[in-house]
Amino acid sequence: MSAQTETQIANEINKLGINSMSEVNAELAKRGMSEADARKMAKVYGIDYDEYIKKYIASDEGFEANKLSSSAYYDSLTVSKLDYTPAIDPPSASLFGSDSTNSLPYFGYEIFNNNPFANKDYLIGNIDENYILGPGDEIRIYVWGAHAYQAQVRIDLNGNIALPENGVFFASGYTFSTLKKKLKNFLGKSYSGLGASPQTAFIDVSLTQLRPVSITVLGEANAPGPHLVNGLATVLNALYAAGGIKTSGSLREIKVYRNNKLLKTIDVYNYITAGALDKDVRLMNNDVIFIPSRQSTIQLTGAVQKNAIYELKDGEGLRQLLDFSGGLLPNASAKNISIHRITPFEERSEEQIFDRYLSTVNWHKMLSEKKNFTLFDGDSISVNTILDRVLNQVTISGAVNQPGSYSTDAYPDLKSLIQSGAKGMRPRANSEKVDVFHTDLSGKRSFESLNLKEVLAGNQNLNLTHNDSVVVYRRDRLGAEEPWVEYYSFMKDTSQTDDSIRIPWSENLSLYDIVFALNPISDPNFKRQA
Repeated sequence: MSAQTETQIANEINKLGINSMSEVNAELAKRGMSEADARKMAKVYGIDYDEYIKKYIASDEGFEANKLSSSAYYDSLTVSKLDYTPAIDPPSASLFGSDSTNSLPYFGYEIFNNNPFANKDYLIGNIDENYILGPGDEIRIYVWGAHAYQAQVRIDLNGNIALPENGVFFASGYTFSTLKKKLKNFLGKSYSGLGASPQTAFIDVSLTQLRPVSITVLGEANAPGPHLVNGLATVLNALYAAGGIKTSGSLREIKVYRNNKLLKTIDVYNYITAGALDKDVRLMNNDVIFIPSRQSTIQLTGAVQKNAIYELKDGEGLRQLLDFSGGLLPNASAKNISIHRITPFEERSEEQIFDRYLSTVNWHKMLSEKKNFTLFDGDSISVNTILDRVLNQVTISGAVNQPGSYSTDAYPDLKSLIQSGAKGMRPRANSEKVDVFHTDLSGKRSFESLNLKEVLAGNQNLNLTHNDSVVVYRRDRLGAEEPWVEYYSFMKDTSQTDDSIRIPWSENLSLYDIVFALNPISDPNFKRQA
């Protein structure tokens, strides 16, 4: 269809009686279009949409004579060249409850966002040697060497090509590789050098233009209807030409019909997740591609590679879903996967108030048993993460050469941790005291204090457990591990507001430990009295 003139548009406007922008939008809505769609169509034909609206709707001058016809606008365009971008909008009523986020993308539909067939003709690339020629294909023949001959011909409706000075040759139905051999033999009758031994003339045959193929795309396409594609086009090419698939359409069950019979069913997930095109079909005239509605809507969030909304076929389950998502992240808890499910219609009862329930799946166990967990439309899967705590870790801080975290497997006791892990004490370390803070799995804390000199001499030692924290003090002060006890000093200067000191506390913390933490004392007599 060719673009209509402004006069034709104006005439169509008068017929429809469109007088306002709201009527334009209403007319677009009747035809299943949005304003964004109309803008894209206008862009294809080099029309400024806003200027058109201003000219025919917003302008008072000539208002009655010039009114915009969105139907004329729409009917005048060739849909196979539209730059459609699929609108990935989640349903207005969420399947997943009020806590569901609307930011999750629909998996797979984004491949149609960058449309290589929009706003430009199909490009001729390398021709498949098995391409079957037919009426409309254009061929260039070039002979050089002992003989010279050139011709550029189109296969007519009868399948023939008329070669000037050489007669008529039947070309339709041959593969491209066979055609080259046949033409060499045919022209060899006129140019003996092509068949001589040694050969003195040579021939080159190329396709300069592919015949158009008329196909129809129906169902949940962004631009359903008839489309012209070239003779090399496959189903995937046709989907691009139709602007891609709406999020309401299925990517898993795209049906191809030829001569009113189902030829093949295409699963686009195979292409998206594995790059497999082995099941794609080369299209022929009058083929029909039908895109049905989505089979299911499954939400996947949490510790997986791709958080998205997926589509699963009947019988598919958690195994396939995780494969499509790229798999679990390293910090995923395979033993604790939550599945929110809506009770199926047939299982609901009058007595049951709530129709949603939660299941927890031990996927680690199911994998070991080679089982799968079947999923259903509306399921929402959340993959939880493992705990952040490290089981076999101890930390050492204070007056040591290399403070930090260490493994209890490598340094199971206090002496090895200080000497080998932390590389010994600093020069100003207090050799009279080292504190070890324990935290068990329940979070309960306890405290032990040892003589550092005795520990290093081997007279005292302590086996370490996970999450222990070791503090080695300097001779002039104590570095507090955590604020547990507050000590208040009563000073004469009442303007002093920061007069408290905070130190760790535990059940067996003694007064001596508190005094030592506040002011390390070197007088041994005072220590004994304390």
